[in-house]
Amino acid sequence: MSNTQFAQNVYEFQMEVFDQLLKKFDGKVVGSDEFNLDSLKEEFFEGYTPGDMVKGAKGKAKKEPKEKKEKKQRPLNGYAYFGQQNRVAFIKEMESMDEKPKYIGYIAEKWNKLSGDEKSVWNEKAKASFEEKQKEKKEKKEQVEQVEQKEQKEQKEQKEQE
Repeated sequence: MSNTQFAQNVYEFQMEVFDQLLKKFDGKVVGSDEFNLDSLKEEFFEGYTPGDMVKGAKGKAKKEPKEKKEKKQRPLNGYAYFGQQNRVAFIKEMESMDEKPKYIGYIAEKWNKLSGDEKSVWNEKAKASFEEKQKEKKEKKEQVEQVEQKEQKEQKEQKEQE
């Protein structure tokens, strides 16, 4: 479509809109209750507001965005915690090797060399670390809530003083 054709189409559309406005609102004062933005939206969009579900070009209604659920954080197992805590040391060890293994394979090899008691110690460390992080997260959330409550209280007091 050429620019000229597009401009012609826009002009025709605007003229159709103006014609409908003149017919529907003949004799009404712009800005009055009978001829304002709300009455125009109701007349031409039948109460539609952005964000409402609309049928698409193929007749299917748009899906409403799903409410995101907060994922429940799971603790690391001992193996993952072992790899995480020793990452720097393992990388240094791997750099000195002639044939560099894959990192995951190297961790697995080190983990498998540990005794059952050592593995259970790492499992306990992982559990304790997770619980500590959860405790810190809870405390931080409580602090944020306290600050928000304090700010709300101050705003309320300011409004009452005004």
